Amino acid sequence: MDRRRVLQAALGTAFIHSPMSVTAEVRKSFDELFAEAKTAPREFETVRSEKEFFDPFNSKAAAPRVTPSNRKVAQKAIELIVFFEVTSEANYRKKLTRPIWPEGQSGVTIGIGYDLGAVRPAWLREDWNGLLAPAMIKVLEPACQKSGTNAAEITPSLQHVEVSWPNAMDQFEKRLLPLYVGQTLIAVPLANDLSDTSLGALVSLVYNRGANFTSTEPKRREMVKIKDALASRDYESIPQLIRDMKWIWNYKKYPGLHKRRDLEAALFEEGIAKS
Repeated sequence: MDRRRVLQAALGTAFIHSPMSVTAEVRKSFDELFAEAKTAPREFETVRSEKEFFDPFNSKAAAPRVTPSNRKVAQKAIELIVFFEVTSEANYRKKLTRPIWPEGQSGVTIGIGYDLGAVRPAWLREDWNGLLAPAMIKVLEPACQKSGTNAAEITPSLQHVEVSWPNAMDQFEKRLLPLYVGQTLIAVPLANDLSDTSLGALVSLVYNRGANFTSTEPKRREMVKIKDALASRDYESIPQLIRDMKWIWNYKKYPGLHKRRDLEAALFEEGIAKS
């Protein structure tokens, strides 16, 4: 008896004729995965310093002065990115109101993942005008365009700067996020046809990996395929392409990145289902 008939006998005809795989049938929803992630936030905190292909003037939307987009993304996507960057309001208030260095090739970071290593002083002033006192912005300017050990060395001298939670969120939602949405839509314009939820999943991906959807580097192959899938409107293949990226990172060392990809894939799927 062939494999199809064995499965048909075990699971029933209705299931066999479904286009979804067994894995897809038992896969958890975004809400379930997000609830689980919140019980183990440390897994995500430990990978915040991992910036793949770090290039402060090309890979981060905070750096290139792309035109901010007024295209909305779903609230779930906003909550997901904030979780990846700071975990929660409580954690932010406890640990992150003052500048930190997340280690690795990161720059000094303030607010909701705002990396000073990826911006020039003029951009810092533009992005934080009205949210930080001019004197405090001036204190932060020497950290601009510094990353790695250079950022680590300057961080202790910046500890009298404090960014409140309301100002951090205001800056993120009204200034930083629109830059990332804009960068995503410049890189893959056809993503504008997606639902707010699915687009939000891609913006989260870009927030973490940058907006290079054309490189021939092996580690970018799924990004290239996502662009191709958007061109052919094969939206259903995109969640699996996001999951397929997990081969890049060792799970034992980076479980948070594996789970981040699962969350983004599940969020994209939710957007497809709703639309």
